[in-house]
Amino acid sequence: MSRLAHQMVYLGRPDDALQLLGVAVRTAAAAHNLRLTAMLTAQRGRMLAAVGDAQASLATLAQAQEHLARAEESGERIEDWIAYFTAAELAGATAVAYRDLHTLHGKPVGKASLHFATAIEQRGAGYERVRAMDMVGMAAAHLEEDNLEEACVVARQALDLAERLDSTLIRSRVLTLATATDRVSSHPQVVELHQRLGGWAAPGLHAA
Repeated sequence: MSRLAHQMVYLGRPDDALQLLGVAVRTAAAAHNLRLTAMLTAQRGRMLAAVGDAQASLATLAQAQEHLARAEESGERIEDWIAYFTAAELAGATAVAYRDLHTLHGKPVGKASLHFATAIEQRGAGYERVRAMDMVGMAAAHLEEDNLEEACVVARQALDLAERLDSTLIRSRVLTLATATDRVSSHPQVVELHQRLGGWAAPGLHAA
């Protein structure tokens, strides 16, 4: 149902996606799987942000935090397929929600960069691809928050990592960051970064 919800987003049907996630959350809760409930609740919070419902999104993300805290305290068995959902993953989901509310709907509810920073700090070893995406997201968030110097520092670190990975998803995120620099491309602190990002848009370029 979670995957179906993602497909509904791609089809331009966010209301259907929210309904699917609502059913999925209730099903997970009925099965007393707290970590799964937290993951699905976080997804719903992100979806609510994507459609611009700031109040519901923040409340839902807070619920996800509560579910995850209870999961950690309960000592419930962690199945391999849901073990990836940790506090770092929730911080990343929260960051994306804050970003979407700000950039898509003009509703700055807080600094997305702080949540990206938390996600990066809490990531364990072996999550280089996710770490790279978090860093790209953090750089974009700093741009939106007009922290240009910090944005450039983080973006360079993100690109150094991204260039070592072969990931279509990372490439897509980097191209989004390139677009985000357009509005400040003439700023002295951003010129070099904007030129480097432009290389990612070159036809046929692939990450090493």
